[in-house]
Amino acid sequence: MTLALLLTAVTGAWASGEIVVTVTAADLQADLSNPFTKNGVTIKCSDRMSGGLAFNELNEMSTTLGYFTKIEITNQFPEGISGINGINGFSVNGSVATWTGKASSVGLGHYSVGPVVQFVFTIEPSGPEVTWNPATKTGTFTMPAFDVEIAPIYAPVAQWAKVDNVDQLPTAIEGIYAESTDAIVKAGTVAKIGETENVQGTLMYAVGTSATEQPALTAFSATLPTAKDITTAGDVWVWYYIKGADTPEGQTATAENTFNDSEICETPIKVTLLSNKFDITFKAANANTIEAGKATVTVGGTAATVTEGKLEGVKMGSEVKMTAKEGYKFRKVELQGWQRKGLGTITDGLFMSLFSRPDITVHCNVYENVNTPGLYKIDGFQCALVAAFYGISEEEMRQYEGGNWRNVKILIDATNPEKVSISDQDYGIQVNSHYGFIRIQSEATGKLVDNVITFPSNEMYVGFTGLGDWYYGNVNGTFKIMLPK
Repeated sequence: MTLALLLTAVTGAWASGEIVVTVTAADLQADLSNPFTKNGVTIKCSDRMSGGLAFNELNEMSTTLGYFTKIEITNQFPEGISGINGINGFSVNGSVATWTGKASSVGLGHYSVGPVVQFVFTIEPSGPEVTWNPATKTGTFTMPAFDVEIAPIYAPVAQWAKVDNVDQLPTAIEGIYAESTDAIVKAGTVAKIGETENVQGTLMYAVGTSATEQPALTAFSATLPTAKDITTAGDVWVWYYIKGADTPEGQTATAENTFNDSEICETPIKVTLLSNKFDITFKAANANTIEAGKATVTVGGTAATVTEGKLEGVKMGSEVKMTAKEGYKFRKVELQGWQRKGLGTITDGLFMSLFSRPDITVHCNVYENVNTPGLYKIDGFQCALVAAFYGISEEEMRQYEGGNWRNVKILIDATNPEKVSISDQDYGIQVNSHYGFIRIQSEATGKLVDNVITFPSNEMYVGFTGLGDWYYGNVNGTFKIMLPK
């Protein structure tokens, strides 16, 4: 994880008041350097004479501690200092020359002083300036000649958007096949910055094989994860966090435009992927099965062996080719089964309204019969639907699989788009053990228009296995299934 600094405040000795640096004759005689430096004050001249006490052409007196507010130069003889009276703000009174003002550097040009008894410098301290690099998240300053304290002020952590005070976290999508390009989670929503449309950060994801060991930070990406690179069916775990927004280029970092990363989620999203391998059963009207030597079968261009009329583990999307051998002809090759069309949505107007709950739309898997166009099945929506009913997350609801919900396929006959119907069947949801599992059915009055299936109000029915009674469903006419295009 990374942190963004809004400001690094560096504080130190100057916080207690002014600084006084005294340079005595003994100091000057002990150190004949030019420039001469003591405790953050530097005196520079063209050359030093009289055993180091006389400064010929005193060019500059400077400090790294802050700003001079007063400089007093005491000379052994008045005539050795009288020449600077009125020069650059200095006034001379006897053997003492005094300057007042505010500057980090004061000079006398070609004027000289000496022999000097002492310099007394009064300094108003200032903190070292911190240069902040947002790209590298680095603050840099030059260490002064005193102790300092560093007080970094961090940017706020990026937050999730909320609906009814609930964080809008990513959630799992059911019914996804291994190696498919379908997303395996629904994206979460990051909060916006103030009243703008800009968000506080970018949602980052990483897919792992452990529910307890986080992937390396380098494994995270802003791309919504899919099953494309997952070759086997089973459980995977999606970890996520918000990468906080950096300071916009050309702007100064503030609490309104710069955000720190959130922590990586404590509990990853569990996603159960379906196997993308299926069996082919070869049937014949007589004993002349595919093994009788009259035909060959290839899968993806590779010869395949049919055993006892079955070819097992054929990967979804593979090209299967049957070739009649010389002297034989196929009269008809017919497929029987269901093809997944992709992700659709279902808006429940059935049982939610019976309990005065608002309708909710969730994703579902959609399948179509390969021999009967318009005959559909849907599944993979039950967990999300019942989680919304109870007002908890899908992750929490997963532990109640088999109790409050089960993943069953709902058959929908839309072979006649003007007379769509749903026969009596299990809906896969149980409100509680008293009511029992829900069953649904409809009149043949539904319609399929532009890939959307709807039914008139009160022409769908909801039954409870525990009660043995049926009730009008879809009372508001809001039940809807949107098929993938």
